[in-house]
Amino acid sequence: MTSFLKRLSLCCIAGVALTGLFACDNAGNHVAEYDCEEFDTCDYVPPQKSCISTCDGTVPLVCNSAGDLVKGTDCALSDQICENGTCKAKGSTTPSDPVEIVTLDKWIGAPCECTPDDPELANGCVVGTIPLPVPIEGDGISGSIKGCENVDASDIPGAKVVCLRTIDKDAATMAPPVYFPQGYCAVAAVGCEGSTFCGTAAFGDVKAMTSCPKGTVMLVAPFDYPIMNEPSKIEDRVCAKSCRDDSDCNPEGEVYCIEREGLKFCYNEANFEFLGNNITFTQF
Repeated sequence: MTSFLKRLSLCCIAGVALTGLFACDNAGNHVAEYDCEEFDTCDYVPPQKSCISTCDGTVPLVCNSAGDLVKGTDCALSDQICENGTCKAKGSTTPSDPVEIVTLDKWIGAPCECTPDDPELANGCVVGTIPLPVPIEGDGISGSIKGCENVDASDIPGAKVVCLRTIDKDAATMAPPVYFPQGYCAVAAVGCEGSTFCGTAAFGDVKAMTSCPKGTVMLVAPFDYPIMNEPSKIEDRVCAKSCRDDSDCNPEGEVYCIEREGLKFCYNEANFEFLGNNITFTQF
């Protein structure tokens, strides 16, 4: 025990970093340490619990307040990384900060519709039988989105406030299919190249849209799709509402809390059918 006390005293004076017990005072300060690996049991028990072992492997062996040897966790041994005291898989996209869940009505993820403001004018909400995410503007044309009044895209360059509405597969000749029976308020942009009819599918400036409102997940999906039977390359960027579970979404409108790459957002699985496997997801 005498040799141990000397070792403890030297450690306190010299501040030698040994892999072992990190003793704490009542304020939780690191005050002493010794090498547990040289003992079968812990002879020294501090007044309170020893400092908690971190998951980065810097304290692989510690003593608890009962005097028992306790192995710490070295994330590297399982090919993981240490983040906020927890071992996580490398490349995890789970954000370290808590995800903000927005509860505002008539915001992103809310049901919506597009209706003509003047029945005497041409309906700017549709082209043929195709519902448009953004109503056409111009003389003699009338249409506006209802239900997305609290969605603001003014600080998102290239993006538009849109009402995504169902486009059946059978009718999806001028734009890709969409499935939102009650509509879906979003911030989005779509780029299209190749077809002479790309104007029916594109809106906003997809290259300029690089961010989303806080509390959303950006989906970026480049894919091939024929517009009026002409090959085209489309890039879809949309901000979808973040969620914890279905109660944060609109299940009545078949919008559920789904998870991709560790991120949760309100959407409908049917919309991934034609988007391919090159989708990226980013939390904002």
